[in-house]
Amino acid sequence: PAFSHLLRTISREMVDRIISALPQFEARHGIDPAAVPPRSFLFFGGEPLLAQSLPIVEYFIDKAQSAGPASFAAVSNGTQLAAFDHLLGPGKIEELQITLDGPPSRHDTRRIHADGAGSFETIAGNVSRALELGVRVEIRMNVDRANILDLPELATIFVARGWTEYPNFSSYAEPVTD
Repeated sequence: PAFSHLLRTISREMVDRIISALPQFEARHGIDPAAVPPRSFLFFGGEPLLAQSLPIVEYFIDKAQSAGPASFAAVSNGTQLAAFDHLLGPGKIEELQITLDGPPSRHDTRRIHADGAGSFETIAGNVSRALELGVRVEIRMNVDRANILDLPELATIFVARGWTEYPNFSSYAEPVTD
């Protein structure tokens, strides 16, 4: 179909090209090769942390780390994080932005699994696990007229789950419009 090219996972060859090109980009920006700061990489777009993408994410992290100090973050829906447990934490994927669009009653009507089931509990369990592994987790709530009044209930859930006790937890609301 017309958009099938958007559903592909990055290839090992492309990862190799990206990592090998970094010194050239850094040189163009006047970065001394002997003093390259740690590189930061963000997995973003589509859903970068799908279980099926695990081999290429592992490969990317390995290649990037072999080229020098690196840190990693991801913007994820958080539904398949369990597959990435061994890649979560300091020195690996250290930061996650995950969206919850309100408490379960709201979120589960907006972000559903292919089988129609809600995703809140899956995501919440993965957030707890990521926090325990030392990942900085930032929860984003997309706020519109329909769910703005859910913010206090969602905050109560954060407290009840113990997330606010972690110094590596934060949350914010992002207004969205049609």
